Amino acid sequence: MSSHLITVLAYALIAALLVAVELVARFGTARVPTLGSLLRGALRHRAAQFGLLLAWWWIGWHFFVG
Repeated sequence: MSSHLITVLAYALIAALLVAVELVARFGTARVPTLGSLLRGALRHRAAQFGLLLAWWWIGWHFFVG
């Protein structure tokens, strides 16, 4: 197994977990906040806004420039 395949599988697993958490939050009986409400609460802080900006920059630099 190559390192590229492992990385792609890891990101696919993270995406699948995010989808599963969102489905549980929307349709489950557990009191789990949706990802939108978590982001809305986190982005009230300037440090979180800056961190999200840096994360988007890093993703764009590594996936779109290279």
